[in-house]
Amino acid sequence: MARKDLKAAQKVRERVKKWDDNWKFNRTQYNEYQDFIMGDMWTD
Repeated sequence: MARKDLKAAQKVRERVKKWDDNWKFNRTQYNEYQDFIMGDMWTD
C-alpha cells in the first residue's frame, strides 16, 4: 500500500518520527526526575 501512495506514506513516517521524538523527550524528563528524587538528594 505504501508503494502506491508515497505522499501518504511519507506523512505517516513524519508523524511517527515526531511522536517518537516527543516520547523520547518525555521519557528523558521522567528519568531525570526519578534520578533526582530517588538519587543522592536524600543522602546529604
